[in-house]
Amino acid sequence: MSDFELTLRAFRNSLQKEAASFGQLVTRHGNLLKNVGSLAGAGGTLGALGGAGYGAAEGYREAREEGRGVGTSALNALSHGAGGAAKGGLLGAAAGGLAGGAASKVLSPDWLTQKGGILGAGARFGQRQVHSLTGMLSPAELEGVRGGAYGARKAYGDASKKLEETWLKDPTKATGAISQAARAKKGLDAAENVQSMGLTSIPGYLNAVKEHGAAKVLGAGIKDQVRNMHPGMAAVALGMPAVGVLHAAASKENTQGAGKGESVGRNVGNAIGGVAGAAMPVVGSAVLGGTLGSAGGLIGRGVDRLRGRKKENPPLSMVGPPQLEPAESQNTPTEHIMSPNAAGQKPDLGSLG
Repeated sequence: MSDFELTLRAFRNSLQKEAASFGQLVTRHGNLLKNVGSLAGAGGTLGALGGAGYGAAEGYREAREEGRGVGTSALNALSHGAGGAAKGGLLGAAAGGLAGGAASKVLSPDWLTQKGGILGAGARFGQRQVHSLTGMLSPAELEGVRGGAYGARKAYGDASKKLEETWLKDPTKATGAISQAARAKKGLDAAENVQSMGLTSIPGYLNAVKEHGAAKVLGAGIKDQVRNMHPGMAAVALGMPAVGVLHAAASKENTQGAGKGESVGRNVGNAIGGVAGAAMPVVGSAVLGGTLGSAGGLIGRGVDRLRGRKKENPPLSMVGPPQLEPAESQNTPTEHIMSPNAAGQKPDLGSLG
């Protein structure tokens, strides 16, 4: 056996050990992670609301003090409110996450996610995001915070209830309800499949690729998107990344920025990331998509180098004229204004007679 094969086996074994230790770490600190997620989500929600209100009030006040009209001031308030919401949300999420970690031994990990209103919604949102990065929730727990197959299960329940009501009233008019219930059942099956495979988190996705292969995993993700999205939305979600790849492939070579191979590779990575992260919450999907996009760009950059792409320097008009600096033995002339006395001249006193 060659040294290269031994190195590859050692690297694979090391990855497996790291994955196992990460899983054990998540299991050991599950309650802490749940509290961090729930309080970060609730804190982010409160912070966003408070920041939006404060930013809108400040924006309106500033515009009125500058003499602007009511309509323009209202637009300025909306703009400042959006910025305030973003800042307040980040600060609130950070403070809530720290509080959740500090109080993890005192608080129940589910006490806030079971509440109604915006606090409960924010807590459930936060737990879903932490799960997308760690895989800390079981399928039942994930559906408990309205993630995973929760939406598909609810849609199937609603369709089944509608079918039952329609059938009791007039069985001859139940054709549409039957068809809708059948589609909902297929959507639930697809959602349960990706959930059981672990495609709702990045660690679960990596394990699924290792166990089932990339083709089967991507196929399950595509089926879930097609069956659980509106046909028009599914076409956009799957078609736009493909359009980006085709556009990058058909575009002319850029000799100054990213090469064609890098552009195509990045778009391919983004397209795969969009499908791969479809079943994940927002944060996990964004991380996975960005990682795959960057990886595709690096591969494409390597292809550009292999095919001998040459990158031209930008023209001088783009970088500006060179700055001339005096050499060590040169002096830059400077204009000096001197008085007559300093110049050794007699002052002009005018005529005396």
